[in-house]
Amino acid sequence: MGGIALVDAALVLAGGRGERAWPLTATIYKPLLQLPGNESILSRLVRQVSRLAKRVYVLVPPGATEEFKKHLDSYGFTNVVVVEQQPYENGGYGSGAAVRQLLEVVPDIDSVLIVHGDTVIHDSVIDDLVKLAENREWGLVGFRTNRNGKRYGVIVADGSRVKRIVEKPGWSGEVVANAAIYLLPARLVREAVMNIGISERGEIEFPDAVNLVAKRLEDEGKWLRLLLIREEHRIDVGPWWEYLLASRMVLDWLVESGCRAEGNIAYNVIVKGVVCGEGFEVEGPSVLEGPIWLGRNARVGPFTHLRKYTILYDDVQVGAFVEIKGSVLMERTVARHHAYIGDSVVGPRSNIAAGTVFANLRHDNATVRSCAGGRVRNTGLRKLGAVLGEGVKTGVNSSIMPGARIGPCSWIEPGAVVRGDVPSCSFYRRDGEIVDIREAVANCCRGVRGGRGYGLCTKPE
Repeated sequence: MGGIALVDAALVLAGGRGERAWPLTATIYKPLLQLPGNESILSRLVRQVSRLAKRVYVLVPPGATEEFKKHLDSYGFTNVVVVEQQPYENGGYGSGAAVRQLLEVVPDIDSVLIVHGDTVIHDSVIDDLVKLAENREWGLVGFRTNRNGKRYGVIVADGSRVKRIVEKPGWSGEVVANAAIYLLPARLVREAVMNIGISERGEIEFPDAVNLVAKRLEDEGKWLRLLLIREEHRIDVGPWWEYLLASRMVLDWLVESGCRAEGNIAYNVIVKGVVCGEGFEVEGPSVLEGPIWLGRNARVGPFTHLRKYTILYDDVQVGAFVEIKGSVLMERTVARHHAYIGDSVVGPRSNIAAGTVFANLRHDNATVRSCAGGRVRNTGLRKLGAVLGEGVKTGVNSSIMPGARIGPCSWIEPGAVVRGDVPSCSFYRRDGEIVDIREAVANCCRGVRGGRGYGLCTKPE
Protein backbone atom coordinates (compact mmCIF):
# COMPACT_ATOMS: atom_id res chain seq x y z
CA MET A 1 0.00 0.00 0.00
CA GLY A 2 2.28 2.76 -1.22
CA GLY A 3 1.67 6.49 -1.03
CA ILE A 4 2.05 9.15 -3.67
CA ALA A 5 5.75 9.48 -2.78
CA LEU A 6 5.71 13.12 -1.71
CA VAL A 7 7.83 12.18 1.32
CA ASP A 8 10.66 9.66 1.39
CA ALA A 9 9.80 8.09 4.76
CA ALA A 10 7.37 8.32 7.65
CA LEU A 11 8.53 7.53 11.19
CA VAL A 12 5.86 6.31 13.62
CA LEU A 13 6.94 6.35 17.26
CA ALA A 14 5.06 3.46 18.91
CA GLY A 15 7.61 2.20 21.41
CA GLY A 16 6.03 3.44 24.65
CA ARG A 17 4.81 1.22 27.50
CA GLY A 18 1.29 2.69 27.54
CA GLU A 19 1.17 2.60 31.34
CA ARG A 20 -1.45 5.37 31.59
CA ALA A 21 -3.91 3.28 29.56
CA TRP A 22 -3.73 0.33 31.98
CA PRO A 23 -5.52 -2.09 32.32
CA LEU A 24 -6.16 -2.20 28.56
CA THR A 25 -2.43 -2.16 27.84
CA ALA A 26 -1.69 -5.03 30.21
CA THR A 27 -2.60 -7.36 27.32
CA ILE A 28 -2.88 -5.10 24.24
CA TYR A 29 -0.23 -2.65 23.08
CA LYS A 30 -1.84 0.79 22.98
CA PRO A 31 -1.32 1.45 19.24
CA LEU A 32 -3.10 -1.85 18.52
CA LEU A 33 -6.31 -0.86 20.31
CA GLN A 34 -9.28 -1.03 17.96
CA LEU A 35 -11.24 1.94 16.63
CA PRO A 36 -14.59 2.12 14.82
CA GLY A 37 -14.23 1.53 11.10
CA ASN A 38 -12.36 -1.80 11.35
CA GLU A 39 -9.03 -0.10 12.08
CA SER A 40 -6.66 0.10 15.02
CA ILE A 41 -4.95 3.29 16.19
CA LEU A 42 -1.79 2.18 14.38
CA SER A 43 -3.35 0.81 11.19
CA ARG A 44 -5.35 4.02 10.78
CA LEU A 45 -2.18 6.07 11.16
CA VAL A 46 -0.16 3.90 8.75
CA ARG A 47 -2.96 4.12 6.18
CA GLN A 48 -2.98 7.89 6.49
CA VAL A 49 0.77 8.56 6.33
CA SER A 50 1.07 6.12 3.41
CA ARG A 51 -0.72 8.75 1.34
CA LEU A 52 2.53 10.74 1.49
CA ALA A 53 5.37 8.36 2.26
CA LYS A 54 7.16 5.77 0.17
CA ARG A 55 7.95 3.72 3.27
CA VAL A 56 6.77 3.72 6.88
CA TYR A 57 9.10 2.83 9.76
CA VAL A 58 7.40 1.88 13.03
CA LEU A 59 9.33 1.79 16.30
CA VAL A 60 7.79 -0.81 18.66
CA PRO A 61 8.39 -1.88 22.28
CA PRO A 62 11.07 -4.47 23.11
CA GLY A 63 9.87 -7.99 22.36
CA ALA A 64 6.84 -6.81 20.35
CA THR A 65 8.20 -7.05 16.80
CA GLU A 66 6.34 -10.19 15.73
CA GLU A 67 3.03 -9.07 17.24
CA PHE A 68 3.20 -5.71 15.46
CA LYS A 69 4.25 -7.34 12.17
CA LYS A 70 1.35 -9.79 12.35
CA HIS A 71 -1.06 -6.97 13.15
CA LEU A 72 0.08 -4.78 10.26
CA ASP A 73 0.19 -7.71 7.84
CA SER A 74 -3.47 -8.41 8.63
CA TYR A 75 -4.29 -5.02 7.10
CA GLY A 76 -2.33 -5.76 3.93
CA PHE A 77 0.42 -3.16 4.33
CA THR A 78 3.49 -3.85 2.19
CA ASN A 79 5.45 -0.63 2.78
CA VAL A 80 6.06 -0.95 6.54
CA VAL A 81 9.32 -1.72 8.35
CA VAL A 82 9.00 -2.66 12.04
CA VAL A 83 11.96 -1.69 14.23
CA GLU A 84 12.30 -2.90 17.82
CA GLN A 85 13.26 -0.27 20.38
CA GLN A 86 16.63 -0.80 22.03
CA PRO A 87 17.97 0.66 25.29
CA TYR A 88 20.38 3.58 25.00
CA GLU A 89 23.80 3.58 26.57
CA ASN A 90 23.22 6.90 28.33
CA GLY A 91 19.83 5.81 29.65
CA GLY A 92 17.94 8.48 27.74
CA TYR A 93 14.60 7.64 26.23
CA GLY A 94 11.89 9.90 24.84
CA SER A 95 10.77 10.99 21.40
CA GLY A 96 14.19 12.30 20.40
CA ALA A 97 15.83 8.99 21.24
CA ALA A 98 13.13 7.16 19.26
CA VAL A 99 13.72 9.28 16.16
CA ARG A 100 17.46 8.84 16.52
CA GLN A 101 17.10 5.06 16.61
CA LEU A 102 14.78 4.91 13.59
CA LEU A 103 17.08 7.10 11.52
CA GLU A 104 19.85 4.57 12.13
CA VAL A 105 17.98 2.08 9.93
CA VAL A 106 16.59 4.55 7.39
CA PRO A 107 18.75 5.05 4.28
CA ASP A 108 19.83 8.53 3.20
CA ILE A 109 16.67 10.45 2.35
CA ASP A 110 15.64 14.05 1.76
CA SER A 111 12.33 14.32 3.61
CA VAL A 112 10.73 12.70 6.64
CA LEU A 113 7.28 12.76 8.27
CA ILE A 114 7.29 12.06 12.02
CA VAL A 115 4.25 11.23 14.16
CA HIS A 116 3.52 9.49 17.46
CA GLY A 117 1.90 6.06 17.33
CA ASP A 118 -0.88 6.91 19.79
CA THR A 119 -2.16 9.88 17.77
CA VAL A 120 -5.62 9.77 16.21
CA ILE A 121 -6.20 12.38 13.50
CA HIS A 122 -8.85 13.34 10.97
CA ASP A 123 -8.09 12.59 7.32
CA SER A 124 -8.18 16.34 6.59
CA VAL A 125 -4.92 16.72 8.55
CA ILE A 126 -3.26 14.50 5.97
CA ASP A 127 -4.83 16.61 3.21
CA ASP A 128 -3.07 19.66 4.68
CA LEU A 129 0.25 17.81 4.88
CA VAL A 130 -0.11 16.69 1.25
CA LYS A 131 -0.49 20.33 0.19
CA LEU A 132 2.55 21.31 2.25
CA ALA A 133 4.65 18.56 0.66
CA GLU A 134 3.42 19.44 -2.84
CA ASN A 135 4.61 23.01 -2.24
CA ARG A 136 8.00 21.66 -1.10
CA GLU A 137 7.67 23.32 2.28
CA TRP A 138 8.60 22.13 5.77
CA GLY A 139 6.30 22.45 8.74
CA LEU A 140 4.59 21.11 11.82
CA VAL A 141 1.00 20.80 13.00
CA GLY A 142 -0.56 22.77 15.85
CA PHE A 143 -3.99 23.59 17.21
CA ARG A 144 -5.45 26.39 19.30
CA THR A 145 -6.58 25.39 22.78
CA ASN A 146 -7.44 26.85 26.17
CA ARG A 147 -6.82 23.50 27.86
CA ASN A 148 -3.05 23.44 27.76
CA GLY A 149 -2.15 23.12 31.46
CA LYS A 150 1.19 21.37 31.59
CA ARG A 151 0.31 18.73 29.05
CA TYR A 152 1.16 20.25 25.68
CA GLY A 153 4.23 21.77 24.19
CA VAL A 154 3.46 25.28 22.95
CA ILE A 155 4.41 26.55 19.50
CA VAL A 156 5.76 30.09 19.41
CA ALA A 157 5.23 31.50 15.92
CA ASP A 158 5.38 34.76 14.00
CA GLY A 159 2.27 34.42 11.87
CA SER A 160 2.72 31.08 10.13
CA ARG A 161 6.49 31.00 10.78
CA VAL A 162 7.47 28.67 13.62
CA LYS A 163 10.12 30.17 15.88
CA ARG A 164 10.40 27.50 18.56
CA ILE A 165 8.56 24.96 20.72
CA VAL A 166 8.40 25.49 24.48
CA GLU A 167 7.88 22.12 26.13
CA LYS A 168 4.87 21.99 28.50
CA PRO A 169 5.18 25.46 30.08
CA GLY A 170 1.70 25.47 31.65
CA TRP A 171 0.87 28.94 30.30
CA SER A 172 -2.69 30.18 30.86
CA GLY A 173 -5.06 31.42 28.18
CA GLU A 174 -5.26 30.35 24.57
CA VAL A 175 -2.10 28.90 23.06
CA VAL A 176 -1.09 27.04 19.93
CA ALA A 177 -0.36 23.52 21.15
CA ASN A 178 2.09 21.20 19.43
CA ALA A 179 0.27 18.25 17.81
CA ALA A 180 3.65 16.46 17.41
CA ILE A 181 3.28 15.90 13.65
CA TYR A 182 6.33 17.08 11.71
CA LEU A 183 7.35 17.29 8.04
CA LEU A 184 11.07 18.04 8.05
CA PRO A 185 14.30 17.87 6.01
CA ALA A 186 15.93 14.57 6.95
CA ARG A 187 19.52 15.85 6.81
CA LEU A 188 18.81 18.51 9.44
CA VAL A 189 16.87 16.08 11.62
CA ARG A 190 19.80 13.63 11.61
CA GLU A 191 22.14 16.39 12.66
CA ALA A 192 19.79 17.80 15.30
CA VAL A 193 18.96 14.55 17.13
CA MET A 194 22.67 13.90 17.60
CA ASN A 195 23.13 17.29 19.25
CA ILE A 196 20.43 17.30 21.93
CA GLY A 197 20.94 16.15 25.49
CA ILE A 198 18.75 14.72 28.22
CA SER A 199 16.03 17.06 29.48
CA GLU A 200 15.01 17.78 33.07
CA ARG A 201 12.47 14.96 32.72
CA GLY A 202 15.32 12.55 32.00
CA GLU A 203 14.37 12.12 28.34
CA ILE A 204 15.76 13.05 24.95
CA GLU A 205 13.00 15.36 23.71
CA PHE A 206 12.39 15.63 19.96
CA PRO A 207 10.97 19.19 20.21
CA ASP A 208 14.50 20.25 21.22
CA ALA A 209 15.70 18.85 17.89
CA VAL A 210 12.90 20.66 16.04
CA ASN A 211 14.10 23.94 17.56
CA LEU A 212 17.58 23.25 16.15
CA VAL A 213 16.07 22.45 12.74
CA ALA A 214 14.07 25.70 12.79
CA LYS A 215 17.23 27.68 13.58
CA ARG A 216 19.22 26.00 10.79
CA LEU A 217 16.45 26.64 8.26
CA GLU A 218 16.34 30.28 9.33
CA ASP A 219 20.11 30.51 8.77
CA GLU A 220 19.52 29.17 5.25
CA GLY A 221 16.80 31.75 4.56
CA LYS A 222 13.98 29.23 4.95
CA TRP A 223 11.44 28.52 7.67
CA LEU A 224 9.10 26.02 9.27
CA ARG A 225 5.45 26.62 8.47
CA LEU A 226 2.73 26.24 11.10
CA LEU A 227 -0.23 24.13 9.96
CA LEU A 228 -3.20 25.01 12.16
CA ILE A 229 -5.89 22.36 12.52
CA ARG A 230 -9.10 22.16 14.55
CA GLU A 231 -8.66 20.84 18.07
CA GLU A 232 -11.44 18.30 17.51
CA HIS A 233 -9.50 16.83 14.56
CA ARG A 234 -6.88 15.14 16.72
CA ILE A 235 -6.38 13.44 20.05
CA ASP A 236 -3.41 11.76 21.68
CA VAL A 237 -4.47 8.60 23.49
CA GLY A 238 -2.76 8.80 26.87
CA PRO A 239 -4.89 7.81 29.90
CA TRP A 240 -7.53 5.12 29.36
CA TRP A 241 -10.44 7.56 29.19
CA GLU A 242 -8.85 9.25 26.17
CA TYR A 243 -9.20 5.96 24.32
CA LEU A 244 -12.93 6.24 25.01
CA LEU A 245 -12.96 9.83 23.73
CA ALA A 246 -10.91 8.90 20.65
CA SER A 247 -13.34 6.10 19.81
CA ARG A 248 -16.27 8.52 19.93
CA MET A 249 -14.35 11.04 17.83
CA VAL A 250 -13.64 8.48 15.10
CA LEU A 251 -17.28 7.37 15.13
CA ASP A 252 -18.33 10.99 14.53
CA TRP A 253 -15.91 11.18 11.60
CA LEU A 254 -17.35 7.97 10.13
CA VAL A 255 -20.86 9.39 10.36
CA GLU A 256 -19.59 12.57 8.72
CA SER A 257 -18.22 10.48 5.85
CA GLY A 258 -21.53 8.65 5.34
CA CYS A 259 -21.04 5.27 7.02
CA ARG A 260 -23.96 2.84 6.83
CA ALA A 261 -25.52 -0.08 8.67
CA GLU A 262 -24.76 -3.22 6.69
CA GLY A 263 -26.21 -5.74 9.10
CA ASN A 264 -29.55 -7.28 10.01
CA ILE A 265 -31.85 -5.05 12.08
CA ALA A 266 -35.23 -6.60 12.91
CA TYR A 267 -38.42 -4.81 11.81
CA ASN A 268 -39.49 -4.02 15.39
CA VAL A 269 -36.26 -2.24 16.37
CA ILE A 270 -36.57 1.52 16.92
CA VAL A 271 -33.62 3.30 15.29
CA LYS A 272 -32.85 6.95 16.06
CA GLY A 273 -29.73 8.46 14.53
CA VAL A 274 -27.01 6.70 12.56
CA VAL A 275 -25.97 3.07 13.02
CA CYS A 276 -22.72 1.97 11.35
CA GLY A 277 -21.03 -1.40 10.92
CA GLU A 278 -21.37 -4.65 9.05
CA GLY A 279 -22.27 -8.28 9.63
CA PHE A 280 -24.18 -7.70 12.89
CA GLU A 281 -27.66 -8.73 14.03
CA VAL A 282 -30.14 -6.80 16.18
CA GLU A 283 -33.25 -8.57 17.50
CA GLY A 284 -36.36 -6.66 18.47
CA PRO A 285 -37.91 -5.16 20.29
CA SER A 286 -34.83 -3.02 20.98
CA VAL A 287 -33.90 0.66 20.77
CA LEU A 288 -30.80 2.04 19.00
CA GLU A 289 -29.91 5.72 19.48
CA GLY A 290 -26.99 6.62 17.23
CA PRO A 291 -24.31 7.23 16.48
CA ILE A 292 -23.52 3.57 17.15
CA TRP A 293 -20.86 1.20 15.82
CA LEU A 294 -21.60 -2.55 15.63
CA GLY A 295 -18.83 -4.98 14.70
CA ARG A 296 -18.91 -8.21 12.74
CA ASN A 297 -21.01 -10.96 14.33
CA ALA A 298 -22.13 -8.65 17.13
CA ARG A 299 -25.46 -9.83 18.54
CA VAL A 300 -27.88 -7.38 20.16
CA GLY A 301 -31.27 -7.96 21.80
CA PRO A 302 -34.02 -8.58 22.31
CA PHE A 303 -35.10 -5.85 24.75
CA THR A 304 -31.76 -4.02 24.54
CA HIS A 305 -31.26 -0.24 24.69
CA LEU A 306 -28.11 1.08 23.00
CA ARG A 307 -27.63 4.81 23.50
CA LYS A 308 -25.42 7.40 21.83
CA TYR A 309 -21.75 6.45 21.24
CA THR A 310 -22.19 2.78 22.01
CA ILE A 311 -19.40 0.84 20.29
CA LEU A 312 -19.58 -2.96 20.17
CA TYR A 313 -16.73 -4.77 18.44
CA ASP A 314 -16.64 -8.18 16.79
CA ASP A 315 -18.52 -11.09 18.41
CA VAL A 316 -19.88 -9.02 21.30
CA GLN A 317 -23.20 -10.25 22.70
CA VAL A 318 -25.61 -8.04 24.62
CA GLY A 319 -29.07 -9.23 25.52
CA ALA A 320 -32.30 -8.70 27.38
CA PHE A 321 -32.70 -5.55 29.48
CA VAL A 322 -29.12 -4.40 28.97
CA GLU A 323 -28.65 -0.64 28.58
CA ILE A 324 -25.36 0.70 27.24
CA LYS A 325 -24.49 4.38 26.95
CA GLY A 326 -21.33 5.91 25.51
CA SER A 327 -19.23 2.79 26.08
CA VAL A 328 -16.80 0.53 24.23
CA LEU A 329 -17.19 -3.24 24.54
CA MET A 330 -14.23 -5.00 22.99
CA GLU A 331 -14.33 -8.25 21.04
CA ARG A 332 -16.07 -11.35 22.44
CA THR A 333 -17.35 -9.57 25.53
CA VAL A 334 -20.73 -10.76 26.81
CA ALA A 335 -23.46 -8.88 28.73
CA ARG A 336 -26.51 -11.08 28.24
CA HIS A 337 -29.03 -9.67 30.68
CA HIS A 338 -30.05 -6.95 33.14
CA ALA A 339 -27.02 -4.63 33.20
CA TYR A 340 -26.20 -0.94 32.82
CA ILE A 341 -22.86 0.09 31.31
CA GLY A 342 -22.32 3.85 31.20
CA ASP A 343 -19.35 5.74 29.71
CA SER A 344 -16.99 2.82 30.24
CA VAL A 345 -14.50 0.58 28.43
CA VAL A 346 -14.78 -3.19 28.80
CA GLY A 347 -11.81 -5.23 27.61
CA PRO A 348 -11.96 -8.29 25.36
CA ARG A 349 -13.48 -11.61 26.44
CA SER A 350 -15.05 -10.19 29.59
CA ASN A 351 -18.31 -11.37 31.12
CA ILE A 352 -20.73 -8.85 32.62
CA ALA A 353 -23.09 -10.71 34.94
CA ALA A 354 -26.78 -9.97 35.48
CA GLY A 355 -27.41 -6.94 37.66
CA THR A 356 -23.99 -5.36 37.09
CA VAL A 357 -24.10 -1.56 37.13
CA PHE A 358 -21.33 0.75 35.90
CA ALA A 359 -21.99 4.04 37.71
CA ASN A 360 -20.95 7.09 35.67
CA LEU A 361 -22.00 10.13 37.72
CA ARG A 362 -20.99 11.37 41.16
CA HIS A 363 -23.62 12.62 43.62
CA ASP A 364 -21.89 16.01 43.77
CA ASN A 365 -21.70 16.28 39.94
CA ALA A 366 -17.95 16.83 40.21
CA THR A 367 -15.59 15.63 37.50
CA VAL A 368 -14.47 12.03 37.90
CA ARG A 369 -10.97 11.20 39.10
CA SER A 370 -9.15 8.05 38.07
CA CYS A 371 -5.68 6.58 38.29
CA ALA A 372 -3.36 6.75 35.28
CA GLY A 373 0.37 6.15 35.25
CA GLY A 374 0.57 5.58 38.99
CA ARG A 375 -1.20 8.73 40.17
CA VAL A 376 -4.80 9.90 40.53
CA ARG A 377 -5.79 12.45 37.89
CA ASN A 378 -8.77 14.67 37.24
CA THR A 379 -10.28 13.36 34.00
CA GLY A 380 -12.17 16.59 33.36
CA LEU A 381 -15.25 14.48 32.62
CA ARG A 382 -18.43 14.78 34.66
CA LYS A 383 -19.77 11.52 33.26
CA LEU A 384 -17.28 8.67 33.23
CA GLY A 385 -17.61 5.06 34.28
CA ALA A 386 -14.87 2.47 34.63
CA VAL A 387 -12.38 0.46 32.61
CA LEU A 388 -12.02 -3.32 32.68
CA GLY A 389 -9.08 -5.24 31.29
CA GLU A 390 -9.24 -8.44 29.28
CA GLY A 391 -11.03 -11.48 30.67
CA VAL A 392 -12.72 -9.80 33.66
CA LYS A 393 -15.77 -11.48 35.21
CA THR A 394 -18.23 -9.48 37.30
CA GLY A 395 -20.52 -11.16 39.82
CA VAL A 396 -24.30 -10.73 39.83
CA ASN A 397 -25.56 -7.47 41.32
CA SER A 398 -22.08 -5.95 41.50
CA SER A 399 -21.59 -2.18 41.24
CA ILE A 400 -18.56 -0.49 39.72
CA MET A 401 -17.98 3.12 40.74
CA PRO A 402 -16.85 6.03 38.51
CA GLY A 403 -13.13 5.97 37.74
CA ALA A 404 -12.58 2.37 38.85
CA ARG A 405 -10.05 0.22 37.02
CA ILE A 406 -10.13 -3.58 37.08
CA GLY A 407 -7.08 -5.48 35.90
CA PRO A 408 -7.28 -8.33 33.41
CA CYS A 409 -8.27 -11.84 34.48
CA SER A 410 -9.89 -10.57 37.70
CA TRP A 411 -13.17 -11.65 39.26
CA ILE A 412 -15.66 -9.51 41.17
CA GLU A 413 -17.68 -11.19 43.92
CA PRO A 414 -21.49 -10.99 43.61
CA GLY A 415 -22.85 -7.93 45.39
CA ALA A 416 -19.46 -6.18 45.60
CA VAL A 417 -19.05 -2.42 45.20
CA VAL A 418 -15.77 -1.73 43.37
CA ARG A 419 -13.88 1.51 44.01
CA GLY A 420 -10.39 2.45 42.86
CA ASP A 421 -8.01 -0.11 41.39
CA VAL A 422 -8.23 -3.90 41.30
CA PRO A 423 -4.90 -5.54 40.34
CA SER A 424 -4.63 -8.10 37.56
CA CYS A 425 -5.50 -11.72 38.37
CA SER A 426 -7.34 -10.84 41.57
CA PHE A 427 -10.62 -11.65 43.33
CA TYR A 428 -12.38 -8.56 44.68
CA ARG A 429 -14.54 -9.48 47.66
CA ARG A 430 -17.63 -7.69 48.94
CA ASP A 431 -15.72 -6.46 51.99
CA GLY A 432 -13.10 -4.83 49.73
CA GLU A 433 -10.42 -7.46 50.35
CA ILE A 434 -8.37 -8.30 47.27
CA VAL A 435 -7.20 -11.90 46.93
CA ASP A 436 -4.44 -13.11 44.60
CA ILE A 437 -5.90 -15.77 42.26
CA ARG A 438 -3.03 -16.13 39.80
CA GLU A 439 -3.07 -19.92 40.15
CA ALA A 440 -6.82 -20.16 39.51
CA VAL A 441 -6.61 -18.04 36.35
CA ALA A 442 -3.14 -19.12 35.24
CA ASN A 443 -4.05 -19.51 31.56
CA CYS A 444 -5.47 -15.99 31.41
CA CYS A 445 -2.68 -14.43 33.50
CA ARG A 446 0.02 -15.85 31.28
CA GLY A 447 -0.58 -13.06 28.75
CA VAL A 448 -0.56 -10.20 31.28
CA ARG A 449 2.44 -7.86 31.15
CA GLY A 450 3.99 -5.97 34.04
CA GLY A 451 2.87 -7.96 37.09
CA ARG A 452 -0.08 -7.41 39.45
CA GLY A 453 1.08 -4.01 40.68
CA TYR A 454 1.84 -2.49 37.28
CA GLY A 455 0.44 1.03 36.84
CA LEU A 456 -1.62 1.04 40.03
CA CYS A 457 -2.13 3.94 42.41
CA THR A 458 -2.49 1.49 45.30
CA LYS A 459 -0.03 -1.39 45.13
CA PRO A 460 -1.23 -4.87 46.18
CA GLU A 461 0.41 -6.47 49.20
